[in-house]
Amino acid sequence: MSAALDAGAPPADAGRVRRLGVIGTFVWDVIHGRDPRHAAVEEWGGISYALSALDAALPDGWVVAPLIKVGSDLA
Repeated sequence: MSAALDAGAPPADAGRVRRLGVIGTFVWDVIHGRDPRHAAVEEWGGISYALSALDAALPDGWVVAPLIKVGSDLA
């Protein structure tokens, strides 16, 4: 049996960091109605939601490598 197929053998890329590239844009959100008792909420949106989800979901050994655009109105 090949060492690569042996259940006890580490994978060929063991110890290597894996990267997931993400392309997107930061958007400045104004959210009305999140809580009707309070004024509108302003915060970063767009790719920031995806980056947060990926950070929580990716297993150990993975990193997120974002390529991000910020609009000229907010840069």
